[in-house]
Amino acid sequence: LVSRMVSSRRAKRLATSLTVGSIFVLGILTAVATFSPLLAISQISVVGTQRLNPDEVSKALAGHIGTPLPLLNQDEVAKSLAGFSLIESFAATAVPPNGLQVKISERQALCIIEVEGALWLHDPAGVRIALAQPTDLLPRIIISEEPTTSQRFKDAVDVLLALPVELLGQVEIIQANTKDDVQMSLRGSLGQRISWGDS
Repeated sequence: LVSRMVSSRRAKRLATSLTVGSIFVLGILTAVATFSPLLAISQISVVGTQRLNPDEVSKALAGHIGTPLPLLNQDEVAKSLAGFSLIESFAATAVPPNGLQVKISERQALCIIEVEGALWLHDPAGVRIALAQPTDLLPRIIISEEPTTSQRFKDAVDVLLALPVELLGQVEIIQANTKDDVQMSLRGSLGQRISWGDS
C-alpha cells in the first residue's frame, strides 16, 4: 500500500513537472518568435496606388522597419498614413519572414466642385482629390460652403448614389436646396432637367 502511494505521488509530481516544463518551453518559444530579430520587418512594399506616389507612402511607413511582425500594430500603421488624405482604407499583410505589404485603397471621385475659381474632383465624403480635367465627365455639385460639412452636399451625393449608373454619367450639374428639392441638368444641348423631390 505504501509502495503504491509513493508511486502515485511520483506519477503526480512527474505529470506536474512535465506540464510546467511544457508551458515554460512554450512561453520561451513564443517569446523568441515574437521578439526575435529574425522576424523583424526589413522590407515594406506598397501596392494599389494610382494618384499617390508609392515611394512617399513607403517613406511614411519606414518607422515600422525593425518591428517584429507579430507586434505590428494596425493603429500605428494608420497613424503613419494619416497625412495622406487620398487614402480611404488600407490592409497591412505580413509577408514572412521579413516583409510587410500595405495595400492602399484610394478615394474615388464622384463629383466636381468649384473652389476659388478652380474645378476640383471630390469623393462622396467631400474630400478633395485633384484638379478636374476636361475629360472628367462627372456631375458638378453647386455649393458655396465646405463640402465635408455641407448638408446640401450630402443631400446631392445621396441622390447621385441613388441614380442608375447609366444615368449618373449623363448628369452635368446638380444642386440640392433640401433633400426633397434637388435639381439636375443633363449633358447635351436639349436642356433636359430632372427635379428630384419627395414621394
